[in-house]
Amino acid sequence: MLSLKVFKLKTLKKYTSKFLNRIKNTINNYTVIKQFVYSCLRRKKYFFIITYVHNAENTIENCLQSVYEQDYNCYNHFIINDASDDFTAEIIEKWIKNHHNHKVVYRLNDTKKGYGQCCVDYFAYAIASAIIIELNHKIRIKEKDYLSCLNKVYFDRDVLMTYTMFKYKQVHKTHLLQKFESAILDKKLFRDSMWVTEYLYSFRKKLFCFIKEESLIDQQTGKYHDKFWRLSYILPLLEIAADRLRYIDKNIYLDEKEDYFRKIDTKHTEYKQIINNIPKHSPINNLDKSDIGYICGHHPYADRFIYGLMSNFGLNMRLLQKYRENF
Repeated sequence: MLSLKVFKLKTLKKYTSKFLNRIKNTINNYTVIKQFVYSCLRRKKYFFIITYVHNAENTIENCLQSVYEQDYNCYNHFIINDASDDFTAEIIEKWIKNHHNHKVVYRLNDTKKGYGQCCVDYFAYAIASAIIIELNHKIRIKEKDYLSCLNKVYFDRDVLMTYTMFKYKQVHKTHLLQKFESAILDKKLFRDSMWVTEYLYSFRKKLFCFIKEESLIDQQTGKYHDKFWRLSYILPLLEIAADRLRYIDKNIYLDEKEDYFRKIDTKHTEYKQIINNIPKHSPINNLDKSDIGYICGHHPYADRFIYGLMSNFGLNMRLLQKYRENF
């Protein structure tokens, strides 16, 4: 009887040892693990949505709600309140309190830093493989599958950047802002377009690294642009992306009370002076076709996996930053 028990224990130990060795060999096989992680994680792109606000009490709630209602869950919405002196902070905090499963990361600055400085600071938080969307607080994304659509588009590794037209409501009329003319796209004459900043853009984070530093700096102040921030980085991105820019046909509404077309004319006059100070950028042939690489010591797959978990559990910026420091 005793010998039978010993035999069973030895047999169990033998097969347990084989099973554990098989698991160990599988874990040690980097290629297998890499393929497994890739097949699991490549289904969804991580969207890093950033909204800069300063005195936006009339529009921020609609912006928050439109992102919240998206049918896509692999994203975080970063709200930077740059020392607003109206009721913007109270509105954001109330909205967050009433939406417990939100994916908003909220930051309130004690002193005003400026549009460009805030965006650059927060772009740095995005993982290497992230898709960045700089969302104006006046924008409402009407269609709930907008992020899902972008997710499908960015599985084409040839796509570096996308743009979507606004629909501008004035009283009882809805105006559709102009799409880039074919001549501008074919000849890459983005500097001649008065509509260059009047779209909702998304782009791969790695694309931002190709912008020349002097493009983002205001020569008068020596700091990042504030009023002309979007022009200072969107124009270079368009020139770098070139033929790898894609149009997304979705309904995006702009909450603007002023005469928007007159405003664009005024902007374009001011833009011409700034454009002359922005150095020209050449299209790039290869951003990173393998989509595998180490950027600042972080592996894209590990980053995407960890950020995905953090996003699903609604962890805050402090924990995200802690992860970046201790990874």
